[in-house]
Amino acid sequence: MENIKLKYVAHIEDLQSINFHTLSKNGPYFDAHLGTLSQKTPIGVSTYYIRPLTEYTPPCINNVKKGCGCGGKGGGCIKFNFKNTFPATLFNNNTISDKFKLNGSVKIEPFEWLESGKAKIFKDQIITVNLTITNYTGLKLKGFHIHDGVKKNNLIGFGPISYFLYTTEDWVAMYNSTKKSQEFAKKNVPLPPTNIAQKNPLTLLHISKESLQ
Repeated sequence: MENIKLKYVAHIEDLQSINFHTLSKNGPYFDAHLGTLSQKTPIGVSTYYIRPLTEYTPPCINNVKKGCGCGGKGGGCIKFNFKNTFPATLFNNNTISDKFKLNGSVKIEPFEWLESGKAKIFKDQIITVNLTITNYTGLKLKGFHIHDGVKKNNLIGFGPISYFLYTTEDWVAMYNSTKKSQEFAKKNVPLPPTNIAQKNPLTLLHISKESLQ
């Protein structure tokens, strides 16, 4: 069993892709990539995802602080909550599994839904992560992300990565800004090369290593 405790506060610059993709109301999907990263298994041997219960607090009217839960800043926030009783879906074959569990929450602030259904981009956004990952698969976690969703033909499925929450040296070595990595991603993964690669991975890499101790 692999037990990972993620407890940190980070700036958006340290958790975003090379080209940031904001969330929409079609998301989020929290997904975990497990097992060896290779040309044969470019995003891992298995991928599990869980959808959270969501609490959204809109910005205070006229920026008046009303103790609404937005941290006293008036900027709004969104919180994603998990309990370890929530079932995970094994994306490889679309089956429900109890081998991967999440417990805790992720809070993003400031946060605001626009009329378009997309989230407003805040350059000063802060992400507070308080999650316990319990992994019974026997495969090591290689990457853990918040994905947006994409609506097509009135159905919603996986979209691009919006936030990186956990990473490894293996992920960073395979997906980065180098020409070799970008060409590999173009040929082997369903996401754009500048989305699957993190912009500034060093801070999250340090956080992820600390969570294993």
